[in-house]
Amino acid sequence: MTHKTASSTMLNILFWFAECHYLMVALPKGNDTHFDYPNLFTSDLVDPHTKPPNIITNHMRFNKKELEKLMPPDTVYITIMREPSAMFESLFDYFYPFCQSMNRVPNRSISEFLDNSLKYYRLHEGDSMFAQKCLTFDLGGDKDSFHMDYGARLAAQVEETFSLVMISDCFDESLILLRHLLNWDWTILSKSNMRLEKARKKMSPELSAKIRAKRSVPKDVDIVGYELATDLSAERQALCTKFVMPEPPYMDAIRKA
Repeated sequence: MTHKTASSTMLNILFWFAECHYLMVALPKGNDTHFDYPNLFTSDLVDPHTKPPNIITNHMRFNKKELEKLMPPDTVYITIMREPSAMFESLFDYFYPFCQSMNRVPNRSISEFLDNSLKYYRLHEGDSMFAQKCLTFDLGGDKDSFHMDYGARLAAQVEETFSLVMISDCFDESLILLRHLLNWDWTILSKSNMRLEKARKKMSPELSAKIRAKRSVPKDVDIVGYELATDLSAERQALCTKFVMPEPPYMDAIRKA
């Protein structure tokens, strides 16, 4: 699961599904709640009492080769993303006390960090991923790559690996697609504890634009993975837009799909 993308909600849903169907969930050894994050996942991090698993969902840094050693060949991979500026604002707010690159910034100012990130950011610190392309890092990528096409290449790998990439900003619609993918009963989805939209902090359009501008060269998977591909046909782009930003006339169609 990725950070600050409604992943805890998804974890609860998957745990509930496993409990209802007597499935084994892979858990970290000892008292850990994650799989040795921020290190890459390895199969030996799983508590032997939870092997062989049907589901693995706790926070990890994605490593497909190691997961393939653990999971069945027909495993379905699912991840979740969030609108990039909202995700970074949430990361900054939550991890400011713990992330050194953020904690150096006076007055908890996200604008100051964006304007002078080189002054505060230290790429070799163990918690630096929260200040630099956290989604790229969580998906197993290189958060500090400056190759112009790296984000596009990683996004292509994500598209090839994951059967569904959920969008937390469109959580209800994503759950419907998840339900169809896994052939779930509606009662499982009733366990969602997603925060109401009105409970979220409102970010100014200026700050949102600033975050995107400062973090988009070169574009990383946090940005590339969230945006629609540029080579889609007009018909396909219209269909994707309906699902990502549904208007009321499309909601019934999505739920009946």
